[in-house]
Amino acid sequence: MRNFTSKSFLGLACSASSLAIFAALPTAVSAQDTGDDGEAVCEYDDAGNPTGVSVNDPNCEVSDIAPEADGSTQTTNVVITGSRIEREDTYSSISPLQVLDTQTLQDTGQFDAASILQQSESAAGTQIDATFQGFVLNNGPGSQTLNLRGLGADRTLLLINGRRLAPAGVEGAPTNPSINLLPSSLIARYDLLLDGASSVYGSDAVAGVGNIVLRKDIDGLELFASGDLNEQGGGDDYQISAAFGKFGDNWNFGIGAEYSRRDEIQIGDRDFLAGCNTQYEITSTGEIRTLGISDNANTLADSNGAIGEIPTPCTIDAAAKRIIPGSPLLFSSIYYDETVFASTGQAGNTGIPFFSDAFDAFGNPVDRNGDGLLDVNFANVTRNGTDLTPSFISPQDLYNVMAYGEYSFGGDWNITPFFEANYSRAEVSARSTAPQLFPFVAANNPFNPCNIAAGGVDCGDANNRFDGLYTFAGGRFARPTGRSYVVRPVVSVVGDRSFVETVQEQYRGVFGVKGDLPFIDFGPGNDWTFELSGVYSQSEGQSSRIGIREDRLAFALGIDPSIPGLTRVSNPVTLLAAGGQAAGTPCNVDGIRNPGALQPDLLAGCVPVNLFAQSLYQNVVGDFASQAERDYLFDSRDFDTTYKQTVISAYIQGSVFELPGGTAKVVLGGEYRDDTLISTPDAVAAEGLFFGFFADQGAEGSKDIFEAFGEIDLPLISGETLAEDVRLNLSGRITEDEFYGTNGTYSVKLGWRPFQPLLLKLSYGTSFRSPNLRELFLAGQSGFGGVFDPCAVPANAYAPLNGGYQASQDNREQNVLDNCRREGRDPTTVGTDGANTVTTPSVEITSGGSLALDPETSDSFTTGFAFAEAFGPVDFSFNFNYYNISVKGAIAEPSAAFIVNQCFTRDDGVRSTFCDFIDYDPSGRRLISDVFAGFVNINEELVEGLDLNTNISTDVAAFGKDVRLGLNVRANHLIARDTTFLDDQGNPTIDEDAGEFGFPSWTGRANFTAAVDNVTFTWSTRYIGPTEQAAAGIDPLSDAFGRGPDGQPTGFIGNTCLGNGSGSNSGPNGEFVPDGIVPGDGVFCRDIGFADDYFVSSASTRVDFDRFNIRLGVSNIFDQKPPLVDASEVFSVSNTPIGNGYDLDGREFFGSISFEF
Repeated sequence: MRNFTSKSFLGLACSASSLAIFAALPTAVSAQDTGDDGEAVCEYDDAGNPTGVSVNDPNCEVSDIAPEADGSTQTTNVVITGSRIEREDTYSSISPLQVLDTQTLQDTGQFDAASILQQSESAAGTQIDATFQGFVLNNGPGSQTLNLRGLGADRTLLLINGRRLAPAGVEGAPTNPSINLLPSSLIARYDLLLDGASSVYGSDAVAGVGNIVLRKDIDGLELFASGDLNEQGGGDDYQISAAFGKFGDNWNFGIGAEYSRRDEIQIGDRDFLAGCNTQYEITSTGEIRTLGISDNANTLADSNGAIGEIPTPCTIDAAAKRIIPGSPLLFSSIYYDETVFASTGQAGNTGIPFFSDAFDAFGNPVDRNGDGLLDVNFANVTRNGTDLTPSFISPQDLYNVMAYGEYSFGGDWNITPFFEANYSRAEVSARSTAPQLFPFVAANNPFNPCNIAAGGVDCGDANNRFDGLYTFAGGRFARPTGRSYVVRPVVSVVGDRSFVETVQEQYRGVFGVKGDLPFIDFGPGNDWTFELSGVYSQSEGQSSRIGIREDRLAFALGIDPSIPGLTRVSNPVTLLAAGGQAAGTPCNVDGIRNPGALQPDLLAGCVPVNLFAQSLYQNVVGDFASQAERDYLFDSRDFDTTYKQTVISAYIQGSVFELPGGTAKVVLGGEYRDDTLISTPDAVAAEGLFFGFFADQGAEGSKDIFEAFGEIDLPLISGETLAEDVRLNLSGRITEDEFYGTNGTYSVKLGWRPFQPLLLKLSYGTSFRSPNLRELFLAGQSGFGGVFDPCAVPANAYAPLNGGYQASQDNREQNVLDNCRREGRDPTTVGTDGANTVTTPSVEITSGGSLALDPETSDSFTTGFAFAEAFGPVDFSFNFNYYNISVKGAIAEPSAAFIVNQCFTRDDGVRSTFCDFIDYDPSGRRLISDVFAGFVNINEELVEGLDLNTNISTDVAAFGKDVRLGLNVRANHLIARDTTFLDDQGNPTIDEDAGEFGFPSWTGRANFTAAVDNVTFTWSTRYIGPTEQAAAGIDPLSDAFGRGPDGQPTGFIGNTCLGNGSGSNSGPNGEFVPDGIVPGDGVFCRDIGFADDYFVSSASTRVDFDRFNIRLGVSNIFDQKPPLVDASEVFSVSNTPIGNGYDLDGREFFGSISFEF
């Protein structure tokens, strides 16, 4: 058994009470007798205890509503969530339950529903929030999702008013609800039930259930507005809403509308982003260092102190402004340079005009102008830090309309029809950093600087002169001359694939009828009721992204667009000589071999494209020389996605018999659900026509589910010594899945009150989740991505002018070399071509749905206690829950990197089945060429932890006033979050994530309130515990030369520390011997992959009047920055970890005002 490192497992992470909000009983209003005010009278047994069966009466508040910190409770009409408990008893739910009240949240500066849910203590793992909108996501761009307990959004069930919330999204096959569509200001509260509950709610309720309770207490006209102001600019969000409602003796109706604006925050808008991604390291003494000095130190050492580099804090990421002359030339990347060199008599030191190399073929630093600096300043060619306009938090315009109503006809049957309607529209845009454009340009391209026939340079001759190969070893290694060479430009182009716009709309309608069943004369209560309801949801998503078409680029470069490979192969197939034009002539229609294979819009408007124009190289993000080139190359990649869901449910409920503790009640019902997904790409998306962008063929499929369910609540004992109340609740559900047959789930819950203040509780339940529509019907996604090949010869172990492979410089582990040979790959030659080595090839990665997947099953166990008592003037409540959820046969979508690492880096001698998912190029460099990264059933997911809640309130007299004080504390302690794999021999491999990023051991918050008359002051502090990457992934302390404090090589570089200084391990026993060229500073560093305790606080004052209230406050009062990390260790943007719950806005001033008419 061993731990995976967080790096090797990252890819997989990128992919695997009585009846609470009974999914089959959505908003079922129990047709009970009503009081004179028209509100339902909640039913209790003879002992005054709740009957235990959910009735979903929105006028009968029996859910676990946490009181305000000042001790008061909200009286919003709600749909039942959690146990059926007395309304005043906050800490009596048998299942772990969190209730988040909107007014309390607004007092702490939280107005956005998505952020509220993602920053709750029960949320864990990576949360897909507004910082992810420039990335490729399962739900598509423009979506945010909720991940409870760290088990993934696929295992989190979301409801609105007790009824299932349908998925929404665009592209691929979205199967999760988009929580950024929620109408924040129209929500009464959020109920989070946090154990597996498929027997209660149906499938998907593995990690828990989130129920968003919309307001249904609107009486008259209400207006609301809120907003915030950030002192650094950007992120100035606001929302406005209006609602109107009326009540009658036997009816109610309400309607509300909201507009919400999320303002964009760009990379340059926050000081903690520093404008770029930096080195971020810590020394052995705890000093934080960001200035990268290792490149300068090594260049000095390699040049005997003669040549240096300018140190920079910004890392050199994704360099542009360069070209790569083709093999067998020994140039690697050579960079755009307008400096005129005496050695060449022109701009650039290579003899290729305007391009300079930093190192010669022997690895020596180059300073041909004698200024003491490397001829290439890499800070001038990296995109990192040169463009501050990409979105850090994407902008969004959100529109919401909701309506509800019901009418009771009275009489014996008390027939009551009811309805709900919701409409949401989110418009999201996001700009990311411009990606690289790096096609191979044929040797006969007219603009190719190495095309001799077109007046270009004899690049073979230039290479020989630059590296002195005519004289070295008698000219034996001189490169061929008198011929033209393929050249690969590497540039970034303004507007290329860097901007996406999405629109999501969701329509949702609920219609039903409920009433009494007076003809059922069974049981002591004669209280049988029924409900029949239907929910129809339809989500529409559109996305559009602008970018360069690779087929058009190929045609404009003289490459045949009808031949596979296009510009991605090192020897592209050029257009034929035809129509009186030479081979490789751009835009020559007559030179196309297979005209029938072309897209219909390929030919029109073609103009020759010059990928070597200076306009593409003068800036890190350049542009074409002419508008005509842009007009031809650019196109849009468009997607339309529709998700439809129909749910029909019916149930009856009532009393069945008497027990010593009261009346037993039962619920029996059934539910039908149909989900249909149609995700349609245009040709650009389906065929992957954008350069370097994945192909997405969308998805189409549907699935039906039939379910029958039942629940019985048994009050066993009541009013006895040490048995004030003993209650047993049993529930079960049978699911008939169209593809996976019949499956059953059940739960058992026991509550025991030895005396009134103390509740001891225990529950056990099973859950079932069949593969969703994405996992079944994703038609196929494929794209090219860089994947590190462990079998490729490392660059420092390959010397083409000194015999090739250098075994003494190869630091790879022996098990890696052995695994490569087992797969028939020679780790001493893979990646090499005689001139250089490549370790990270561009690999085609393919994924898709499968009907061969197995369903997931899970077990959930919770236990704990709740205590509530008044001690004189102090009311005290405390709740403790232990939970353990285990998922078997978990479905995951591993990344290509994870699959490759599983095959080649295992140290247990066992061949992984993932090796069968990898293909290799049979010729050339023999690198990895293809990886299938489809869905698989892994063996087990486990989450284990504690939930703690406490509430203290009291009244004190001060200055002649009654001051109501309150303190509410919520906390979660994560004990374990494990993923277990079994190899072919059944040996377990466990990845343990608890305590890592996204899975802090502790999270919590404390809310303090003080209320005097109509004024309420609130202080809130939120806490995220320390996190650390997996122990196996923590780098050893190293210096700039890759040695540790003992002078021995570590295999890692300390980019900001000089440590031992330069030298060699040339002592008799391999001891380090300094050479004095670069003196050491005695300091050793490692990348930061951890975060310390994190606290963020807010404060506000709210003044309530009869018809309006006003609120003013400050969030993140102390302007607490998020923790910073090294991007090579933790997924981050400009050193800022995202999706982990940290405050990314900085200090903001917020306010709100509401009016009632």
